[in-house]
Amino acid sequence: LILGAGVITIGTLAFYGCTSFSGTLTIPANITSIGQGAFGDDNFSDIDVTANSRYEDVDDVLYEISTRTALHSIKSDTGTITFQTNTLIIGDYCCLRNQRTGTLTVPDSVTRVDIYAFYDCDGFTALDLETTTSGLVTIDDYAFAHQSNLAGTITIPDSVTLIDANAFRDLPKVTALSFGTGLITIGANAFYNLPLVTSLTLPASLVTIGASAFSTMIGLAGNIVIPNSVETIG
Repeated sequence: LILGAGVITIGTLAFYGCTSFSGTLTIPANITSIGQGAFGDDNFSDIDVTANSRYEDVDDVLYEISTRTALHSIKSDTGTITFQTNTLIIGDYCCLRNQRTGTLTVPDSVTRVDIYAFYDCDGFTALDLETTTSGLVTIDDYAFAHQSNLAGTITIPDSVTLIDANAFRDLPKVTALSFGTGLITIGANAFYNLPLVTSLTLPASLVTIGASAFSTMIGLAGNIVIPNSVETIG
């Protein structure tokens, strides 16, 4: 991919799914804006932002400096992924189908994990949302969905108010869920097909549960208590 000197803006999903792209993703000096998901699911092997001071590359993750947004991660990299400790947003499709492994740690600086950010990442074995100090507020659609090896307990920080549709669906090795005290909305299919989860306690802050939010949890046993705060079950 060669970006000409006249290009200023790269829109959302501009080159999404262009899996034939390879080699180095070079961001020239003239680029002032890159939309989320612009390079999602592409097969670049490196990032070069040396000519553009608006962006930086740390551990093969492309960041927009002004918004502290992680935009794109090299899909073929292996080993653990480490985000900058001042990251605010992990953007749409940022780590879609990454081959990273081990524990996925979302820094406590992050306020939002956007759609499909970690979708279909089969190398991660645990999720750490840095619960005790987290500033995370929103977990968007399909953010952590469809991960075949993510296991153990998913602990949602007290700071999270919204878990959107399909956010944690299709996680066949997750065995427990622990919800924080600030959760207001659980979207449709948010925890669909977590077959090994055996118990569920919902927080007193919860107002809305979307359609099929806990569908196909075939391992659930015992009582599920719907708190008095809940007004809608989809």
